[in-house]
Amino acid sequence: SVTITDVNRGGILDLIQRNFSNNKSLIACPQRLKITELDFFNFSSYECSDPADVILVADVVYDPQITKAFFETLRHLLRHSPNATILIALERRNRTNENSEVVAPNYDSS
Repeated sequence: SVTITDVNRGGILDLIQRNFSNNKSLIACPQRLKITELDFFNFSSYECSDPADVILVADVVYDPQITKAFFETLRHLLRHSPNATILIALERRNRTNENSEVVAPNYDSS
Protein backbone atom coordinates (compact mmCIF):
# COMPACT_ATOMS: atom_id res chain seq x y z
CA SER A 1 0.00 0.00 0.00
CA VAL A 2 1.00 3.63 -0.46
CA THR A 3 0.22 6.48 1.90
CA ILE A 4 0.53 10.01 0.55
CA THR A 5 0.78 12.76 3.15
CA ASP A 6 0.99 16.51 3.32
CA VAL A 7 -0.09 19.23 5.68
CA ASN A 8 -3.73 20.22 5.15
CA ARG A 9 -3.28 23.90 4.35
CA GLY A 10 -4.50 25.86 1.36
CA GLY A 11 -6.41 22.94 -0.11
CA ILE A 12 -3.30 20.82 -0.64
CA LEU A 13 -4.95 17.53 0.36
CA ASP A 14 -7.97 18.31 -1.85
CA LEU A 15 -5.60 18.92 -4.76
CA ILE A 16 -3.81 15.62 -4.12
CA GLN A 17 -7.18 13.85 -3.99
CA ARG A 18 -8.28 15.45 -7.30
CA ASN A 19 -4.98 14.49 -8.95
CA PHE A 20 -5.42 10.94 -7.71
CA SER A 21 -9.04 10.79 -8.91
CA ASN A 22 -8.05 12.13 -12.33
CA ASN A 23 -5.26 9.57 -12.71
CA LYS A 24 -6.39 6.48 -10.83
CA SER A 25 -6.96 4.58 -14.07
CA LEU A 26 -3.16 4.69 -14.48
CA ILE A 27 -2.49 3.22 -11.03
CA ALA A 28 -2.23 -0.57 -10.78
CA CYS A 29 -3.94 -0.87 -7.37
CA PRO A 30 -5.77 2.40 -6.61
CA GLN A 31 -7.58 0.80 -3.68
CA ARG A 32 -4.22 0.45 -1.89
CA LEU A 33 -3.52 4.20 -1.96
CA LYS A 34 -4.39 6.40 1.03
CA ILE A 35 -4.18 10.19 1.26
CA THR A 36 -3.94 11.66 4.74
CA GLU A 37 -2.59 14.64 6.64
CA LEU A 38 0.81 14.58 8.30
CA ASP A 39 1.63 17.82 10.09
CA PHE A 40 5.25 17.86 11.28
CA PHE A 41 4.23 20.14 14.15
CA ASN A 42 1.51 17.73 15.31
CA PHE A 43 2.83 14.33 14.22
CA SER A 44 1.76 12.50 17.36
CA SER A 45 -1.78 12.34 15.98
CA TYR A 46 -0.57 10.51 12.85
CA GLU A 47 -1.47 6.83 12.95
CA CYS A 48 0.91 4.35 11.29
CA SER A 49 -1.15 1.41 10.10
CA ASP A 50 1.63 -0.82 8.79
CA PRO A 51 5.41 -0.49 8.97
CA ALA A 52 6.81 1.37 5.97
CA ASP A 53 9.36 -0.16 3.64
CA VAL A 54 10.23 3.19 2.05
CA ILE A 55 9.69 6.75 3.23
CA LEU A 56 10.00 9.14 0.28
CA VAL A 57 10.18 12.80 1.19
CA ALA A 58 10.32 15.74 -1.22
CA ASP A 59 10.82 19.46 -0.71
CA VAL A 60 10.57 19.61 3.09
CA VAL A 61 14.12 20.67 4.01
CA TYR A 62 14.17 24.43 3.39
CA ASP A 63 13.22 26.23 6.61
CA PRO A 64 15.00 25.65 9.94
CA GLN A 65 11.80 25.23 11.99
CA ILE A 66 10.16 22.93 9.43
CA THR A 67 13.38 20.95 9.02
CA LYS A 68 13.66 20.40 12.77
CA ALA A 69 9.99 19.35 12.99
CA PHE A 70 10.46 17.06 9.97
CA PHE A 71 13.35 15.19 11.60
CA GLU A 72 11.40 14.84 14.84
CA THR A 73 8.51 13.40 12.81
CA LEU A 74 10.88 11.10 10.93
CA ARG A 75 12.27 9.84 14.24
CA HIS A 76 8.67 9.09 15.32
CA LEU A 77 7.95 7.23 12.06
CA LEU A 78 11.15 5.19 12.33
CA ARG A 79 10.13 3.90 15.75
CA HIS A 80 7.25 2.18 13.94
CA SER A 81 9.31 1.31 10.82
CA PRO A 82 12.92 0.82 11.98
CA ASN A 83 13.98 -0.92 8.76
CA ALA A 84 12.54 1.64 6.35
CA THR A 85 14.69 3.10 3.61
CA ILE A 86 14.59 6.91 3.72
CA LEU A 87 14.84 8.89 0.46
CA ILE A 88 14.95 12.68 0.73
CA ALA A 89 14.75 14.86 -2.39
CA LEU A 90 15.58 18.52 -1.99
CA GLU A 91 16.57 21.58 -3.91
CA ARG A 92 19.66 23.39 -2.77
CA ARG A 93 18.37 26.75 -1.61
CA ASN A 94 21.42 28.24 0.09
CA ARG A 95 23.10 31.30 -1.31
CA THR A 96 26.18 33.25 -0.28
CA ASN A 97 26.38 36.90 0.73
CA GLU A 98 29.11 39.40 -0.15
CA ASN A 99 31.39 37.76 2.45
CA SER A 100 30.88 34.28 0.93
CA GLU A 101 28.89 33.21 4.00
CA VAL A 102 26.07 30.74 3.38
CA VAL A 103 22.71 32.44 3.90
CA ALA A 104 19.05 31.73 3.20
CA PRO A 105 17.75 32.80 -0.25
CA ASN A 106 15.71 35.71 1.18
CA TYR A 107 18.53 36.92 3.41
CA ASP A 108 18.78 40.71 3.69
CA SER A 109 22.37 41.78 4.24
CA SER A 110 21.55 45.46 4.87
